[in-house]
Amino acid sequence: MVGYFFWLVALFVYWQARRAAGLEAALYGRPLNPPLRRTLTAIGYGAVAGIAGTLLITLLGIPLGTTDILYVWPLALLLLLIDPRLLCFAYAGSALIFAKLIFGWPPVHAAGLLGLVAVLHLVEGVLVGLDPEKIVTPLYVRTKEHGTVGGFFVQRFWPVPLVIVLFVPGLHAGAAAGNIPTPAWWPLVPPVAGALASSALYVLLPIAAGLGYADIALTRPAGRKSGTTSLLLLLYSSVLLVLAVLGSHDPAWLWLGALFAAGAHELLARHGGGSELRGKPYFTKAEGGVRILDVLPDSPAQRLGLKSGQVIAAVNGAPVTDRAGLAEAVGSASFFLALDVDGREVEWNRHRGGLGDLGVIPVPEPEDPAHADMTRRRPALAVVGWLERLRLRRMRP
Repeated sequence: MVGYFFWLVALFVYWQARRAAGLEAALYGRPLNPPLRRTLTAIGYGAVAGIAGTLLITLLGIPLGTTDILYVWPLALLLLLIDPRLLCFAYAGSALIFAKLIFGWPPVHAAGLLGLVAVLHLVEGVLVGLDPEKIVTPLYVRTKEHGTVGGFFVQRFWPVPLVIVLFVPGLHAGAAAGNIPTPAWWPLVPPVAGALASSALYVLLPIAAGLGYADIALTRPAGRKSGTTSLLLLLYSSVLLVLAVLGSHDPAWLWLGALFAAGAHELLARHGGGSELRGKPYFTKAEGGVRILDVLPDSPAQRLGLKSGQVIAAVNGAPVTDRAGLAEAVGSASFFLALDVDGREVEWNRHRGGLGDLGVIPVPEPEDPAHADMTRRRPALAVVGWLERLRLRRMRP
């Protein structure tokens, strides 16, 4: 059963990668991130993250009840049908904890669920910060204050295999063969409802989880924005782990823990896009040249080492000040290009023609048509719905 859940998440990752590739092909003529490579990368990093998460859960002692996963996974899948970002256990776990506190059902170990969510987001924070595959989609985004600006949409999902600690109340640990002695403080999140650590049998159970991350970067490069998000996730998980420990000793803390798990998670999602719209955009028209939003993979621009944020000031000695001038200069050149990029000269002697062949995506002009309109909807989530509408529009004959 665990294997089915893991590959179900992996299939969802591949489906998201195919959608993103279709969008990129519609905008730029070809996918920027191949779906299969994107999926295999996610599976690989998810496996490494699962090992780290398993060590944390086991060493700290964050046990779950025998039926916890049977409730949290189906609820997470139902929430997925509403919005892909709701696949996160923070939402399903909070809903189950509130139901347990209010109605006394379902029979879940609330503090253990909070601890699991804390560890998963600790792992997610590390993944967001360290994953070198910064898979992003460059976009032209319309804002209220600055018109159309350049930016990047980031969306990542990882299938994560885990081994959790399961407690069976009423069975003494000595009843099982091959038991392992544990420190006096273990488990860190002891079972509640009268089940004492000394009178419970702890076993290891493999499960599968899904981690997701969606964001938009307008005021800074996508990698730097991911670093900030990583730090916030680490802070979120640390606070949630403390609340889980407190809740395992005093159930009154579980109310705050459940509220914080879902509420702070939602605030992080909204803050990510809101802060980008309130700040000064980074990918805007440059003085004395044309700023690069992104370069196409496996293009001459990438082989020349051109990068996002750099400014092209001249082509074959002729100054360029806007995108139209850059396109004209590059299009009129034949075979040889000499680019003045951030004060250094870059040469390419196998040029075939237009700006698209070079592989440079310039930042937009303020009045350019935008790919996404962020002036009327919540910025952190508006792009997700827009991607689907654009994909469907491009598929029409």
